[in-house]
Amino acid sequence: QIHTLHETPVNLLRLVNQSLALLDVNLLKSTVWEISIDTDIEVYGDESLLQVAIVNLLDNAGKYSSFQNTVTIKAELNNGSVIFTVGNHIQEDFSINVDRVGERFYRHPRYRKIHGAGLGLSIVKKIIFLHQAKVTFYISTESCFTVQISFPKPVHISY
Repeated sequence: QIHTLHETPVNLLRLVNQSLALLDVNLLKSTVWEISIDTDIEVYGDESLLQVAIVNLLDNAGKYSSFQNTVTIKAELNNGSVIFTVGNHIQEDFSINVDRVGERFYRHPRYRKIHGAGLGLSIVKKIIFLHQAKVTFYISTESCFTVQISFPKPVHISY
């Protein structure tokens, strides 16, 4: 089935706040959400699909965070592109194969007791691909698992 994107300007801070409101109340209460997004940062895309991606990212970050359950959410402009990141600390002795993250049904054995099917990040990858953006998974030196999405510069076509 082909999905036609209904692309409009989407305010990223508003989208993140709306997505947080959709998360489980216990997850919201047990996690510190550090948000650093200017009020005027927008991306161009299908708002409903982008919300599915953001909800999945925030849900995963909250569930798998280990350091005081803190999740950082940032967005910044970089040469006209928007760089959106969601990060959560993981245990220092824990290793993740970032090449496998985002595969359908992939779950690290350590986290199999956490509710989920291993589909969330694969859904995120597909939605981001549909928006011609790039998603990258990495672990920083501070043991922070980070998902970075690079949204391209908006292209305005005039007739």
